[in-house]
Amino acid sequence: MSVRGVSRSYRDGSRSVLAVEGTHLDIPEGKFVTIVGPSACGKSTLLNLFCGLDQPDSGSIETPSQGTGALLGRIGYMPQQDLLMPWRDVAGNAAVGLECLGVGRQEARSRALGHMRRFGLEGFEGSFPGQLSGGMRQRVAMLRTFLCGRRINMLDEPFGKLDALTRASMQAWLLDYWQEYRCTILFVTHDIDEALFLSDVVHLMSPRPGRIVLSLEVDLPRPRKYSEVVTSAPFNALKARLLEQLGRQP
Repeated sequence: MSVRGVSRSYRDGSRSVLAVEGTHLDIPEGKFVTIVGPSACGKSTLLNLFCGLDQPDSGSIETPSQGTGALLGRIGYMPQQDLLMPWRDVAGNAAVGLECLGVGRQEARSRALGHMRRFGLEGFEGSFPGQLSGGMRQRVAMLRTFLCGRRINMLDEPFGKLDALTRASMQAWLLDYWQEYRCTILFVTHDIDEALFLSDVVHLMSPRPGRIVLSLEVDLPRPRKYSEVVTSAPFNALKARLLEQLGRQP
């Protein structure tokens, strides 16, 4: 995906608020790319633009297969909330995306059931969202997203509301999944450690109006073990660069 000069504003009562301005970004195929930045800097606005839920005021968003054509429905998107339907069980919730693509309910459910073990949901197929932990709910939401088979998947702070231990286990699980299937992932977070641990490239956004102010290649070897990576000298050197740039922001 290639993003060139994208800007977006919105109305807040009687005033216009510029959310993102002049954003340039490249998302290479098969890479794990993260956008990190302070709260309300426009990270979620960018994802809405990238997946076609919203349109930019100016600039362009292109993918190799469709140029500047319609993006809606062509990119996997997991929002901040898991948005599970309380009346559907785990398999039923995971199948929703496929059903929206026109797959029959029974076929969609069968495909979802075939991935329960891989997503750590085996034994919970018939459980309902209210019976699940936060980490389990996020696994269901990710399965719903990845089942749609999109080559580009966008995840908006999927672990932001999890406790530290659950968050660490979900990060490791996501890396294992990505390394096996090598889809393109665009991941949004405000956690610098998370961004560096997961990513091939980290893009740092400024406070609103959001702009990319630093793009950082993360050349840490894979596979990565959290306890080893985050205490290493190369990791902390990268973290220092990001913190230094953040400290320059108004």
